[in-house]
Amino acid sequence: MLKGKIITYILLVILSFSCSNNDDNHFESYAIDLTIESSYAFKTGDAIGLFVEKRTNRDIQSTVGTGNYKTNVKWVYQEDGSWKPASSDDIIYTSIDGMPLDVYAYYPYTGQSKTDEISITSASCIMTGMALHVDNNDTQAKLVLYDKTALVKVVIPDMDILSSTQVTMIDVLNGGTIYPAELGEENDFKPSTIKSTQQLNLENGSFVAYLPEQVFEKNKHLLDIKDKDGGNIINYTIPEQLQVVRDKENIIITNHTVDNIADLPNTFMLKPGDELFISVQKAYKMWRTNTLLASASPDLTGEISAEIAWQEDSHEVIENIDIIGSRENAVIHVQTKSDKPGNAVIAVKIGEAIRWSWQLWVSNYNPASEENGATYDFNGLTFMDRNLGATSDPKTGGDGTFGLYYQWGRKDPFPTRGKVETISVVAEIETNLANSIMHPGIYITSSSGPNDWYTKTGNLGLDRWNNDQNTKTAFDPSPRGWRVPAAGIDNASPWNGISLPEDENKWGNGWYFEEIPPIGYYPAAGQRTATGSITYAGSAGFYYTAKSNTTMRLDFASINLNFGGGKAAGYSVRCVKEY
Repeated sequence: MLKGKIITYILLVILSFSCSNNDDNHFESYAIDLTIESSYAFKTGDAIGLFVEKRTNRDIQSTVGTGNYKTNVKWVYQEDGSWKPASSDDIIYTSIDGMPLDVYAYYPYTGQSKTDEISITSASCIMTGMALHVDNNDTQAKLVLYDKTALVKVVIPDMDILSSTQVTMIDVLNGGTIYPAELGEENDFKPSTIKSTQQLNLENGSFVAYLPEQVFEKNKHLLDIKDKDGGNIINYTIPEQLQVVRDKENIIITNHTVDNIADLPNTFMLKPGDELFISVQKAYKMWRTNTLLASASPDLTGEISAEIAWQEDSHEVIENIDIIGSRENAVIHVQTKSDKPGNAVIAVKIGEAIRWSWQLWVSNYNPASEENGATYDFNGLTFMDRNLGATSDPKTGGDGTFGLYYQWGRKDPFPTRGKVETISVVAEIETNLANSIMHPGIYITSSSGPNDWYTKTGNLGLDRWNNDQNTKTAFDPSPRGWRVPAAGIDNASPWNGISLPEDENKWGNGWYFEEIPPIGYYPAAGQRTATGSITYAGSAGFYYTAKSNTTMRLDFASINLNFGGGKAAGYSVRCVKEY
């Protein structure tokens, strides 16, 4: 483990002296006596290289190590624990005009003569120094060098849109490294073998960088994030000055624009204890580009905040939620509890109004790798092995397999137990759509007409979950890479061809389709009716598709693949891979 040996983050203070000073601003020049405070176990004969810069402005620290005062001088560790210059040419004197000196040191020393910048590719340690007070009677200035390790966590929200990512850090002080990391984890690291431009390939949405302490100025081009398969190149520029310091969590959010709003999911799958960063750009884009929402003339100028819209009482999964950044460049930062599966809905508010919300599905299931579960191929589709929002393994049965209820065409879920707050559908569809977004925890009821939360008359908004291109929409409740199934082979029901399994495969509260076709367990999760009450839990299952009036209804006597029902009812969703 090299932590504490690679010192990351640049600059620092050094040498401001109150030496004897006369009217012409002449200061006595003293030789510097060097001490190092480091966790590194130096041995006799070890050597360091030092670059010394004299400031041009007393109050402004230098931000790059150019060595304009002393360049790569060599100091050697002595048997008695002291440090001595290797030769008279390596002695460092304080400036005669009293201007502070910034000192950068690296270990191990390399004999790069006549270089004018720090360009160490094999540094195990980078240090910066601060001068101690010098009295008029002193004959030496005392300089103490310190390890300066700064951890920078770089987060790329929605990076999994990119197929494979290459990251380049541009013009950072040398001696650091970047290293892939799962969010929330600390990783070992190793010295960089590349100079100021460092590259690495990522498969997840974050990495950590250990850099010498430094200040990045506003509008500095810091990162290039490139999709190796073409397109989706992010050139990240720091929006505000960033000072990277030790003993602080330095987070850089490389927010970037996603052109297709449907690529920004409404549900995120996490494991207990995971950390998540969600870009808020979808909230702004939807209220500006969706015709019905934009007609409400929303005020998008207010301060943003994040809150928990609801979470299941017995499965409170969120440890902490906050906002990092401002306006459209902001992200919601969520930390989940380490010991609980469950579901929650979190929301972003602009001013006093909720403008978007997201489901957090916290479990150990990962359909991409089939970890702690499986997927099933049938009718040209790949199905998850459980309902959207399920918190228990399908083989356990019970209401933990039920998942959550979804009103047709809405992105936000509702619990499969307990009461919910309700409001009635109104005549104006723009009002109903706005209400569905601004009140994600309120169930919009209907008791007449088409029984739709969206409209009181006719079949309107049939593209809520399936557009003209037969692709996933911005209101689809599925995680990234998955969608509500629209149709299977020959445009038939996704479940066309199934039949009820034998009695022995009716597991408690559902059916296990083990043989032909093998599509796994379907619980009898019941429904939340168009008026908000729960019925048929334990005796029937209702499964929406992305097309209107093609719901699958299962009970212990029959299967109906074209069950109508109403769009205000809350049914289960079984996601399939996007196609």
